[in-house]
Amino acid sequence: MKTNTILFLIVTLLLSFGIQIKAQEYVPLAVDGAHWIVSYDIMETPPPMDALWEYHANGDTLVEELSYLKVYRRELELNESFLPPFVPASEFELVGLLGEDSGERKVYSILLAEQMSAISFCPIGEESLLFDFSLSVGDTASFCAMPGSDIYGDIEITAISPIMHWGLETRAYETFVGSYYEGIGSDYGLFEFMFAPYKSGNNRSVNSTFLQYYCRETPCEFIVSTEELHETTGLIIHPNPATTELWLQLPENTPLAQARIELYSSSGRLLHKAKPGSHFYKIDVAHLPKGLYFVRVWDGARWYVEKLVVR
Repeated sequence: MKTNTILFLIVTLLLSFGIQIKAQEYVPLAVDGAHWIVSYDIMETPPPMDALWEYHANGDTLVEELSYLKVYRRELELNESFLPPFVPASEFELVGLLGEDSGERKVYSILLAEQMSAISFCPIGEESLLFDFSLSVGDTASFCAMPGSDIYGDIEITAISPIMHWGLETRAYETFVGSYYEGIGSDYGLFEFMFAPYKSGNNRSVNSTFLQYYCRETPCEFIVSTEELHETTGLIIHPNPATTELWLQLPENTPLAQARIELYSSSGRLLHKAKPGSHFYKIDVAHLPKGLYFVRVWDGARWYVEKLVVR
């Protein structure tokens, strides 16, 4: 009887251990379609933020026969509530590349824009280790998202724990300068360095960045652009998916004198705009790459938005 009890306990522990391993599978960070919104705060100004920008991962590219994910950046307008939805204040610009070795649990970056050096320790124009998820508790973190030993000294991983963060089941790697997460990045952003400098004699940050919102897909309805939140009832697109051309049927009550039609890529680039002369309008899409697009129609009072797939 005693032997059976011991065997039962061993089997239970093994099953439990197996479930934990399955639950802790690595969560990749370089995911096509992901969005990060990062804020910038200066101590001398009123809280909570002084600037806001968005990253969008969109499309692959090859560098020396290795695959990287392209990352674009654009400024966002600050509104009175400092809450989404936000409106873009600039066009997307390619600022960096993300590479990932899921087996080694490491994420690499190649920054392409010189202005990124103001917010990141990662070098411009060369590959560097951005995040290291292969570390264990007690290991010293050493990658370009960390401030480095010349600022804080050795930065130790103090805990690794499963967590639900920004709607994603992931793991948090905790240090005394903040946490970073599989599949997401850090509390400070994506490329942004993980520390807030302090003003001498005043225990407050001079300036710092913070990850404000994260979304793992496109469209990201609760962060990106007010237009993606408006009603879509009444706008008909045919065919969808489209291959060579598509027809828009505007709602019957749309005043043509005020109507506007726009076609956007999934990265937010305006590809086509027009003032329709009737409630039926044709757009040529034969020249467009296969993928996801957005059609917007302004009826004088609100935007109608529909997804379009080009094959």
